[in-house]
Amino acid sequence: MRKLFYFSIWACSLISSLQADEVASLRDFTVDLKDPIFTNGVVSTDKGGVITGEGLRIQARSIAYINRTENGIHLHTIQAEGDLLLQYGNQAFVGRRLEYDCVTRSGTIFDGKTFVDVWYLGGEKILLQSDGSYSISNGYVTTSESQNALWELHAGKVKITDDYRLKARDIKLNFVQLPFFWLPGLYANLRFFRDSPIHYKVKWDKQLGPRISARYRVYSWEDLQVFLRADYRVGHGGGGALETEYRTEDGRTESVTRSYGSIDDKSTPIQLRHNQYRLQGLYRTLTRDNRTSVYLTYDKISDEKMIGEFRSDDFEINTQKRTRLFIDHKEDTSFINFRLQPRINWWQSLNQELPTLTIGLKPFTFGSSGIIMQNWMNASYLDYVYATNLHQYISNTHSGRLQTVNQLYRPIPLSYFTLTPEVGIDAIYYSNNPHHQAIGQLIGTYGLLMDTRLTRNFEYYTHVMRPYASFRGSTKPLASTNSHFYFSIDDGLNKINTLRLGVQNSFYKRKTSNWFLPSINTDVYTYGFYGSRGYLSTFPRLYTDIDLDFATQKSRIGFGWNMQKRVVDFINLQLAWTVNQNLAFVVEMRHRSRFDWRKSDHHNFIVDVSRPLNQLVESPLSDGRNTLLSQVQLRLHPLWTCHISSHAGWGRRNEPAYHSEKIDFYTMIATSWRLRVSMMFSPADIRFDWGINLVE
Repeated sequence: MRKLFYFSIWACSLISSLQADEVASLRDFTVDLKDPIFTNGVVSTDKGGVITGEGLRIQARSIAYINRTENGIHLHTIQAEGDLLLQYGNQAFVGRRLEYDCVTRSGTIFDGKTFVDVWYLGGEKILLQSDGSYSISNGYVTTSESQNALWELHAGKVKITDDYRLKARDIKLNFVQLPFFWLPGLYANLRFFRDSPIHYKVKWDKQLGPRISARYRVYSWEDLQVFLRADYRVGHGGGGALETEYRTEDGRTESVTRSYGSIDDKSTPIQLRHNQYRLQGLYRTLTRDNRTSVYLTYDKISDEKMIGEFRSDDFEINTQKRTRLFIDHKEDTSFINFRLQPRINWWQSLNQELPTLTIGLKPFTFGSSGIIMQNWMNASYLDYVYATNLHQYISNTHSGRLQTVNQLYRPIPLSYFTLTPEVGIDAIYYSNNPHHQAIGQLIGTYGLLMDTRLTRNFEYYTHVMRPYASFRGSTKPLASTNSHFYFSIDDGLNKINTLRLGVQNSFYKRKTSNWFLPSINTDVYTYGFYGSRGYLSTFPRLYTDIDLDFATQKSRIGFGWNMQKRVVDFINLQLAWTVNQNLAFVVEMRHRSRFDWRKSDHHNFIVDVSRPLNQLVESPLSDGRNTLLSQVQLRLHPLWTCHISSHAGWGRRNEPAYHSEKIDFYTMIATSWRLRVSMMFSPADIRFDWGINLVE
């Protein structure tokens, strides 16, 4: 009551002494002070108070609100200090003292500090502008609210716009209070500048010893970031990298480049190489109408030893060591694809596409007949080249290639099931073959699918059962299997007749509250072969796929039984379980017998009917092995997390058993900074690695 009483007397006295325009300006602010004192147009207190206005809130222990005229000059200002807190638009500031001009809507904070996301900014003076931007004199940028930050960026002048874009000049990077780096300027968008400007790592492995690596962001503005990397292997030489990252805010365009070079690198004891390099990049974009996408990668590597010497997870951008350009465009009724894949590394064996162009029509229906047709064709020049050191043993394979695929099918709904017959042709023209002649290939395809769906509701589940029978066949090819080149599985055409018989079962939960019950999907099926079937029996294998999805657990089982050889062809087991907030793990077991061929399409059996069994067993297609993979995430303490991963393999032909483990420990060592300590073990190597990075 006392504060309100004094403030009311002060307000009445003040209003009576002001001109009309001064009264109007006063109404823009609400002054709430404890035990205020009014003298000559100045209301003040040293017992705390708050002043609020449009987009402004000032709170401090000592506040002076000035609204008077001196020597014909109208003064309308606020001075505040002691436990100062200022809310200016969407930004909050603290500092020692504030001087604010209510007329120009600008001010100065002395020894001030503010924050944007994970970033803390401050300096000797923070100059507030009426447009919401501010600049900092003798400023700094860090991730720690502490006065003794682990690292700081110091700048002679820092400006922050109202959309959080930073411009700084005369940049000095101080690490543990010591100067580390200097730049003439820095441009960054703080909303996207969410990673540390510097990363540093120390690695050690048994063979090559310690390695020191540092990565520094030298430029960040709009959607582009530029980094410099230094890498030094003690006693073996070093190198550096230039890296760029460009990502648009809508996520439709991304560009990443990594350019690494080493100087006098002696890190390979067997073969010394000098001035090695690796240039790699990735670009992808999607147009706003979602009709056209572009995907480009390049990876130029000086020699095959380079990747093993510079093993770094954060350097890889998943180019798969290939240079490729993919352009895909689709219209409402058609599509077009362009593929280009040249070899730029002499030591690689690669199927070059120079290029491949595919054009097709989307499936369409012939009037009211119900017959659906799909057509596509491609034209390419293919050149399968082998590594330079293999030229004396095997020659390159090259040919122009034209292919067209045309299919007709029609679903026919009957009383209890649906019948879908299909027929088509697959034609290929090669401009060259092993006898240096042009050759054509042609087969006819035919098939029949019969399936139905049976549904029944239970108390907790809806059960959907789909029994099916799918027959697929192809005629005898125009050209024999040894009379043309094979560039991919698409060239493997032969006479074959297969019948897939199976039953799919799906159990869908009817109530989401039954969290303890899983969703279940199973598929049990077999393939039958008729006519010319090579070494295969009529029904050589039986397959089972099972998926179990619990609320905190997911299990997948893939199983193949070779009835002809009476062995397990393959087993793929995976269990992922989040036990609680402190423990989660994934375990995966893989087994493949020597009769389960390595194929890009596991259900394509052309090679089985085209080659004898003894030839396949002795080829690289036969790769029997066992693999056990596991990952464990364990929270040891609120600030300590442990991640354990292991990889074990055995039973591979002519190769010893293999095992490797990696253990990572993570902990927070300062505000927003995470320390990682890693240990990696393999039969040939032991590595230690640690690094510090910024997290949100």
